Amino acid sequence: MNLEYENKNDRANKLRAITPSSAPVEPLALIDFGEFSLLLLGKDIVTLMSAQKIMAPATEYTCGKIEHEQYMIPVFTFNKALQLQSCLPSTQMTLVVIQHQSYLFAVGCSAFDKIEIADLHFYPVPISMTSRKQPFSQFAVANKRAVGLSSAADLWRLLVTRNAVQVIPTVKTQTVCKEQVNG
Repeated sequence: MNLEYENKNDRANKLRAITPSSAPVEPLALIDFGEFSLLLLGKDIVTLMSAQKIMAPATEYTCGKIEHEQYMIPVFTFNKALQLQSCLPSTQMTLVVIQHQSYLFAVGCSAFDKIEIADLHFYPVPISMTSRKQPFSQFAVANKRAVGLSSAADLWRLLVTRNAVQVIPTVKTQTVCKEQVNG
């Protein structure tokens, strides 16, 4: 009888783990890195640039740097295991400039799309995956792929974990002109 009660409890916990959570109200952008994708809050994105503007890397943590409004911004790219790569893959032709507090950095991606929030259902990351160093705690299914819901703060924490934040410049003013993702 006790075993039957425990089985019902286990099923209830499993069902709770896949119950959709509330969706963010901010516009979202789908950033495709090739081997994985992230949904990023639109408010964290400053601008998009062509990867053709990339200059040689300054450190082992970056795959290059770009100039944006008189700042030299490091460009990062990740593999599927979320390790930093020292060169930008040829498929990643778009750079997404991101602002976290007073810091600017860019990531290379192979595709960038705006996503309608109404079409998505968000789920918490399964308990068995929470110990990983991924920059998200929720995911959704977009374009038939699981994509993590992330933010500039989440990506910043990943860069801190990878010891790469020392190469990121501080923006002296908070008046960086941001483009609307939903426009």
